[in-house]
Amino acid sequence: MTAKELKSAVQLNVAHLNDPATRDRYLASYAPDVRLHGFPPDMPANRDGLTGLYQALWAAFPDFELTLENVVVEGDTAAVRFRWTGTHRGDFMGVPPTGLTVRGEGITLMRYADGLIAERWQAMDMLGVFTQLGMTLAPATVPSPA
Repeated sequence: MTAKELKSAVQLNVAHLNDPATRDRYLASYAPDVRLHGFPPDMPANRDGLTGLYQALWAAFPDFELTLENVVVEGDTAAVRFRWTGTHRGDFMGVPPTGLTVRGEGITLMRYADGLIAERWQAMDMLGVFTQLGMTLAPATVPSPA
């Protein structure tokens, strides 16, 4: 893929992600054996894990919409800075629906092979999302030195 084709593929994938009628096309843009980095540690790091994650996200935020802020392409890799919004209408990580509109942001790197996303790295401000939902994080218990 040329840089222009790769950038167009990213933009098309985001259009599919944002349209509930074509979200299956978004999920199909990942190779079956995609390698995922930076996702929840209990999530399988493959397309099945990613599918489950997105299905839970869409159930919690049915009007989920992602906006591309920047797309930078080098070789077979696209770096994307994004923001998203969604109304909390379903359970999200144990938090019952609040009806609040939530905003998040993050950065993703995606390496493409044979027209599909073969590897993805993710960094997202989940603390900001949790705070907007009124979630509080308890400090970790640190054992006392012996």
